[in-house]
Amino acid sequence: MHFINLHKHSYSNDASVLEVVNQYPWEFNPKIPQYSIGIHPWYIDEARLTSDLKCIAKKLQQKECLALGECGIDKRIEIPLETQIQVFKQQLALVKQTNKPVILHCVAAYQEVITIKKELNIQNPMIIHGFSKNQQVAKSLLDNGFYLSLENIYYVIQN
Repeated sequence: MHFINLHKHSYSNDASVLEVVNQYPWEFNPKIPQYSIGIHPWYIDEARLTSDLKCIAKKLQQKECLALGECGIDKRIEIPLETQIQVFKQQLALVKQTNKPVILHCVAAYQEVITIKKELNIQNPMIIHGFSKNQQVAKSLLDNGFYLSLENIYYVIQN
């Protein structure tokens, strides 16, 4: 039996767990065997945006990169919403060239991510990280093809 931890911030090297370690382009650690990579809305830095996007594009082509993310939209931070949406769309354009999933950070912006998914015709699996909202929001997301991950829940895979 194996477990998948869809979103970690550090690598523990536990053989019973497939760890998808969240990495950022500006501090990428090549020693981590499986990872996701993306620009979290909290850490958008327009001064390094071009180099961050180039790094993401390159890493998404590697087999060790299992997903894009954590990326998305957070309406409760000071970074302007339009900037967040622009950076989110740029990352989605990169992942569309693959079949890799997207791990989403979404705070108070569920309708926006649904609209963007439809607008850009994203076929990649899109997973809302750490979902904790109500049944109505969950239904809306599920009806629009999103997946939901819950904090501290592991999914069991039989070999």
